[in-house]
Amino acid sequence: MSFDPEQNQPDMPYGMQGESFGTEPVGMRGESFGPPYQPYGMQGQSFDPYGMPPGRRGISGFAVASLIFGLIGGIPLGLIFGIVALGKIRRTGQRGKGLAIAGLVLTGAWVALWMVIFYGGVLHAMRETPAAAVSYNFKAGQCFQRAPINQAGASTPVDCAQPHYGEVFAVEPAPWPTYPGKTAVEEFAKGKCPVDVIKALPPGMNHPDIGVAFLFPEDTAWARGDRTIKCFFHRHDDQPMTGLVKDTGVPYTDEQNRYLRVSQPYDAAVRAQDAAVTWPDQHDAAVRAVPVLQKEIDVLKAGPWPADAKAAVDALIAAKQVELADRQQAAAAPDRGSLTNALDAAGRHSGADQTDAVRAALHLQPLH
Repeated sequence: MSFDPEQNQPDMPYGMQGESFGTEPVGMRGESFGPPYQPYGMQGQSFDPYGMPPGRRGISGFAVASLIFGLIGGIPLGLIFGIVALGKIRRTGQRGKGLAIAGLVLTGAWVALWMVIFYGGVLHAMRETPAAAVSYNFKAGQCFQRAPINQAGASTPVDCAQPHYGEVFAVEPAPWPTYPGKTAVEEFAKGKCPVDVIKALPPGMNHPDIGVAFLFPEDTAWARGDRTIKCFFHRHDDQPMTGLVKDTGVPYTDEQNRYLRVSQPYDAAVRAQDAAVTWPDQHDAAVRAVPVLQKEIDVLKAGPWPADAKAAVDALIAAKQVELADRQQAAAAPDRGSLTNALDAAGRHSGADQTDAVRAALHLQPLH
């Protein structure tokens, strides 16, 4: 059995008729809500189109439905049925206005609760998002203002003609399909950025106050699509720079050129050694590195060097002689294990601190 909620008989208990709700859309008649019908008898006898006295009309099924859905959190239906119930009650004089209003109030409370939960969750997520998730969407040639530099904060490009912290000179795409870990990304950047410096700066010019660093994505930024390493220039003392680095260099002195001509082949030999993978390639690289290192030692001994650089040069020579012995053992190694042990010792005795001391004494950029 089905029926219109407006026609339920007062002597039949609610819920026994197999009720189905009417389908008339809200607002189809263009009527506005007004005061409910006055009690029967105050306006005199009038014709009742529904065939029963107003005093005997039952409770609106829409009002009951609005209350039920308001109690259980059925937001759309509670709202719709409540509005429909109030309109029907106004026109027909049925009872249940209080139920419809209660249903609308409860529905409104559910709406307010969900808004609090939603906006509270969004604001909490914004506050709790770690800074390391920020991506650095810089392009080569852009400058940015942020100091001190680290991998845990936001950066904004600025005009390079204005004082700024860093200047991006190269952007290197990461070669991995999935995030390989922080260490692998850092090692990749350490190999790429020094090579890119040669392309970014004019030859024969010295930039003694400028260092090289890089920004790299951590796992959170990688997951959002940041897959590049940004190589950038900055001052060693972290003071602001103005203008492009390529326009600020000065010509190398004779002593600086002499040192660079002998140290750069050594740096290239070490990079080739690190890049070798197979045992034959590693052994060949170790053999080629020995005469390169010997020549560097000979040039360092021959000089001449400025008086304030002599002590640093002597310390570097002593370190390089120990490294030379290790590399000679690597060149004579009969197997991969012996080669690896000898190269590890050469790396420990390479004189990194002494090299930076010499470069500082000669007013060159440090390497480490």
